[in-house]
Amino acid sequence: MGLSPILMDLSLKSRTFTSLLTDFVNTIIDSRTVPPEMKHSKIVPIPKIPNPFSPNELRPISIQPILTKIVEKCIVPQLCNHLNENNLISCNQFGFRKHHGTEHAMSSHASL
Repeated sequence: MGLSPILMDLSLKSRTFTSLLTDFVNTIIDSRTVPPEMKHSKIVPIPKIPNPFSPNELRPISIQPILTKIVEKCIVPQLCNHLNENNLISCNQFGFRKHHGTEHAMSSHASL
């Protein structure tokens, strides 16, 4: 599934590795293409209740490769800044945004 977290932590202390990683992330951004290997996640069923008997009592959790998580952490802040600075997100979008929680959604709909 890729690099282990411990190996990644050690690798990030290397200037050579971080330089290669930077080039890799920039290549993904420039090409607008994510390598297929980075699109595969491991799906792990997590029980919702003790001793589950049916699939409905399990919650699927996807575990992404570490390199995918690192690339995401590099790209998401830049993408969010671009969307916010250029007013490309609807004022009715509350989920997955900083400083926009369920309270904002509730008060927005209450005023309609």
